[in-house]
Amino acid sequence: MAKKTSYNQQLREKLSGLIEKTDLPPLKKDFMETRWLDQVLWLEERATKAQRRYYFLRLLTIIGGVMVSTLVAFQSPNSRIQDIVGWIAFGLSTVVAISAAKFFAHGKKSFLFRNTAEKMKIEGWQFLRLTGFYRQFESYNDAYSIFAYRVEQLLHKDMQDFVARFEAKEKERQKKTEETVAQNVKLALGYLNENNSYSQYLRKHLSDLINQTDLSPPKKDCLKTQWLDQVLWLEERATKAQKRYDFLRLLTIIGGAIVPALVAFKNSNSQIQDIVGWIAFGLSQAVVISAAIEQFFAHGIKSLLFRNIAEKMKIEGRQFLRLTGFYRQFESYNDAYSIFAYRVEQLLHKDMQDFVAWFEAKEQESRKKTEETAAQNAELVLSYLNDQMEYRYQDKLRQLEQEKRRWQDDKEL
Repeated sequence: MAKKTSYNQQLREKLSGLIEKTDLPPLKKDFMETRWLDQVLWLEERATKAQRRYYFLRLLTIIGGVMVSTLVAFQSPNSRIQDIVGWIAFGLSTVVAISAAKFFAHGKKSFLFRNTAEKMKIEGWQFLRLTGFYRQFESYNDAYSIFAYRVEQLLHKDMQDFVARFEAKEKERQKKTEETVAQNVKLALGYLNENNSYSQYLRKHLSDLINQTDLSPPKKDCLKTQWLDQVLWLEERATKAQKRYDFLRLLTIIGGAIVPALVAFKNSNSQIQDIVGWIAFGLSQAVVISAAIEQFFAHGIKSLLFRNIAEKMKIEGRQFLRLTGFYRQFESYNDAYSIFAYRVEQLLHKDMQDFVAWFEAKEQESRKKTEETAAQNAELVLSYLNDQMEYRYQDKLRQLEQEKRRWQDDKEL
């Protein structure tokens, strides 16, 4: 039985065939496949994966939420069965809380990826048919530079929109995290595998494009060291920062979901109760520390900054290598090279100034928050110690009262 062809495979075959039928030279066809077609297929794949993950987590939350309420209401005269059901309810409630956390925002990501993919496909279809905006051109060669420019502008605009949404979401998330961490502290006190496949592909692909230009060997070497190495370094830093941010945020979210369940857990065995209490205490400390580390190192913001600069550098480089956008006024790479080198340096200089300004503002804000947090934590610890001493005193008093009554009963007998 023949294997069913996926939608992405069908789309690649169809669009690759249309690109081959154009009268574009091989270099421009290669640009279309690597920059436009590969980008469309990547967006389609990401949108599909995000949608599937969103459906899975939503179903898990809904079904698990219904089952937890049933398990909590369950009563049995057999204490062993009751304890087992209690543990199952505890585990399932933790899974539901984790799956309901909106850290990865798969639903919104699916919408954003799908929206960008459809815009890219519409732009490509209009170009390949010379319709819409491109009906004013008589050939694909005449329309190509404008198409390449419009694709880059489309990607750049969507990147800016994503950055704006991320910054707004990050502010809201930080506020909620601070509130959640404070609540968990009060309650409880009572990968990184490196994957360089994309970087290797990017280095090989862009190096081949640089080698195909008519630049002299020294200028090609400068282009690789000044622009390409910088792009790859930024990509690597953005990926590392994103992985660290994801790890710390997941630890905060998962720990924050488990701590309330541990605090609410009750068991007739005092030894088990004490062990669960200490686990809740230790986990709450891990949550507080991971949230503090993420806020101090700001891995999420760093990832966003590095990714933003890398995308700007790639857009600038691709426009130069295609002689499109700002560089369409030049007839050869040699004519455009000096302007390109100047614009790259200006781009890096401006982003460095923005980073320094952001860091200084972040440092002042962090210093103020650290002082406030230290005072709050000291107050919470003192309150916890007082509560524990009071609890132990009351427990000891109850034991003495029980011993006294038992002694009096024995004496009367």
